[in-house]
Amino acid sequence: MSWRRSASSRQATPQPCRLGPSGLALREVTEESGYTAAPGAELSTLRYFAGGRPEQVRYWAAEAVSGSFTPTTEVDRILWLSPAAARSRLTQYRDRTLVDELLTTLRHA
Repeated sequence: MSWRRSASSRQATPQPCRLGPSGLALREVTEESGYTAAPGAELSTLRYFAGGRPEQVRYWAAEAVSGSFTPTTEVDRILWLSPAAARSRLTQYRDRTLVDELLTTLRHA
């Protein structure tokens, strides 16, 4: 199941989905970036609070294989950065550790 927030009711409503967690993640990448990605290794699942509510986010390595970017209200630009430059722009420590985990995973692939 995927969950979409209903604009009228402000309630999360279940939507049928057969993609599985990694498929949902890849669909999200395509929706937000315009790029189709090839899936890679699963990375950590992060748990934290946002707006006083618990959040759980699963991450995967992925490689952009095709597509093109068009700015939207959710994503206004994409930057392709070195790992060091990406780490320096991230404001949350938990996100910086994901960059390190991705690099370790890629070295062992």
